[in-house]
Amino acid sequence: DAVNIKMVPVGALGLTVFAFYLAWALQQFDNTALTSITETLMSVGDLLHAQSMYYHVLAAVTLLGISGGFYIVPLYAMMQACSPPSHRARIVAANNIFNAIFMVVAALFCIVILSKLHLSLVMLFIITAILNAIITLLLILRIRWQLGHTPID
Repeated sequence: DAVNIKMVPVGALGLTVFAFYLAWALQQFDNTALTSITETLMSVGDLLHAQSMYYHVLAAVTLLGISGGFYIVPLYAMMQACSPPSHRARIVAANNIFNAIFMVVAALFCIVILSKLHLSLVMLFIITAILNAIITLLLILRIRWQLGHTPID
């Protein structure tokens, strides 16, 4: 059975769209409400009961998670299916190491945006969405090229 990676571009596009949606949802709060959220530990029930605008944040985060699944699960399956059995464990381990490295890079990126550049959480998600849109475009162009189509088709 061949691994189907057709959902990868859909997941990548979803990550971009729902990152913009999350930025929009966070923009709906005033700064005092956003500060009180970050300074208070709330249960999910308290959060949703507090204000209906939180439903947009919950929907955006949920849709980001679903899109991430559409993106990463087929790629992980392809990595396992296409790797030779004698090297599969090493390839998966190397992938996990790269994932850990990029999580640290993402944390540093957030530190720079939020602490050093003093930009807002909304701007962090907008910048992330724009960067993801660029990577998604490159991914789609690469997939089209590998399938034998020119990017202009």
